Amino acid sequence: MKHTTYFNFSALLFCFYSFALPAYSQITNDIFEKKWKLVIDIQQRIAKMPEDERKSYEKLTPDQKKRIEADLVSEVEKSVISFNANNSFYVEFEGKRNYEGSWRVADDGRSVILQTKEGVQEQIVIKKIEPQKVVVANALRKDSPDIFLVPTSK
Repeated sequence: MKHTTYFNFSALLFCFYSFALPAYSQITNDIFEKKWKLVIDIQQRIAKMPEDERKSYEKLTPDQKKRIEADLVSEVEKSVISFNANNSFYVEFEGKRNYEGSWRVADDGRSVILQTKEGVQEQIVIKKIEPQKVVVANALRKDSPDIFLVPTSK
């Protein structure tokens, strides 16, 4: 199995979609106005792996699996997304800004709309809000793993 880089803006947004909304009230700007580190549950990622990817993964040795898992976790956790009070956002990977744009809470009050400087618009639907993390998932692929946004600073 060829190891590929999993991080890019499309993959980031792909991971953000959610298929279920929790029972909570409206999202407010102050929830998002901070820097967030991205975290994944690698076991959940493996459990929800697409069938063709799973077949290749299962052929690997335990050491190869551990290396790929560690690389994926490391790549994701090097990513930071910052939502600023002026409704701008940026994504950093290894300290370099890769994507920038604007953000706003959607009219439904339960999702966030991102618009990149290139004009790409995506919607982040929030699955769960907890005191120290926000959980998001992918609406287009109901079998996608959750992504946890953990605040790094205000």
